[in-house]
Amino acid sequence: MTPSTFPQLLGAFFRLIRWKNILMVAVSMYLARYALIYRILAGTDGGSTFTHADFCMLVLSVVFITAGGYLINDFFDIRIDRINKGDRVVLGRYFSLRFALYTHHFFSAAGMLLGFYASYRAGSLSLGGLHVIGVAILWFYAARYKRIMILGNVVVSLLSALVIPLVWLFEFFALRQDGVIFASAMPDFAALNRVVLLYLVFSFLLSMSREIVKDIQDMHGDRIYQCRTYPVLYGNRSGMLLAGLFQLLSLVILAIILFYLAKLRIMPLFYYILFLITMPLLGLFYQTVRPGGPVRTVEQGLKLLMFIGILSMIFIQL
Repeated sequence: MTPSTFPQLLGAFFRLIRWKNILMVAVSMYLARYALIYRILAGTDGGSTFTHADFCMLVLSVVFITAGGYLINDFFDIRIDRINKGDRVVLGRYFSLRFALYTHHFFSAAGMLLGFYASYRAGSLSLGGLHVIGVAILWFYAARYKRIMILGNVVVSLLSALVIPLVWLFEFFALRQDGVIFASAMPDFAALNRVVLLYLVFSFLLSMSREIVKDIQDMHGDRIYQCRTYPVLYGNRSGMLLAGLFQLLSLVILAIILFYLAKLRIMPLFYYILFLITMPLLGLFYQTVRPGGPVRTVEQGLKLLMFIGILSMIFIQL
C-alpha cells in the first residue's frame, strides 16, 4: 500500500464510502420529511413519540448501511476496479481488503441497530427488519446480482428509489400512535401517496439509466471477468439506447406532471421542473441516443439531475 498522511487517508476514506452520494441520501431524507411530508400534512410533526432526534437516528441508519454497501461492493470488485479505474482505486492502495470488510461489518451492524431503535420509536419494531433486508440485498448485490444482466441494475435502482418512501413509512407508523393526529392527517394521505409514488418512479427510471451507462464505462473490466451486464452482452450502442429508453419514460412522466401542475396553477414547481429538469433531460436524452454520445457526460448529468429532482421537494405546494 502507498504510504500516506492522515489527510490523504481521510480523503481516500471519504472517496471509498462515496461521501457525495451519502450526502445526497441524507438531504433527500430530510427534505422528504420537512419539505414534503410536513407540508402536505399541514405541519403534522409525526406525533410526540418520533422526535427530530429519532428521525436523525433513522437517517444515520440509512447512511451507515449505504456506506457499508459501497465498502462491500469495492471489496468484491477489487480486481475489476483495478482494470477500469487504475490509479483511482482506493482499496489496496490506501486501505486493505480486510479493512473494507471489517468496516462494512461495523457500518452495517450500526445501521441495523439504529434502524431498530428508530423503528421502536416509530411504534413498529418490525420496521427494523427492512434494514436487515437492505444489508442482505447489498451484500448479495455486490457478490452476485450486479454480474447478472439487468438484475443488478434493478436492485440498486430500487434501493435508491425507496429512500423517500422509507421516510413516509416511518412517519405513517409514528402517526398511528396518536389517534387524533392520525385522523386529522388521513384526508391528505392520498395526495401524499401519489407524490411519493411519483418520486419513487422517477428516481427508479433515472437510476436505471445511470446504472446502465455506468456499466458501459466499466465494460472492459466486466468483460475480462465475465460479468454478464447488458453492455457486455449486447454492446455499447445497444446499452446507450436502453439507457435512453429509461430517460424517455422519465420524460413522459415529467410531461404528465407538468400538465397537471399547469392545470392546478402551481407555477413555481412547474417552472422548476420545466427548466431545471425536463429541458436538461431532453439534452441528455439526445446525447445518449446519438451515435458516439459522451458516456461520461451523460452519467454525470444524470447524477446531477437526480439531485436537482430531490431539491424540487422544496417547491411542493398542494
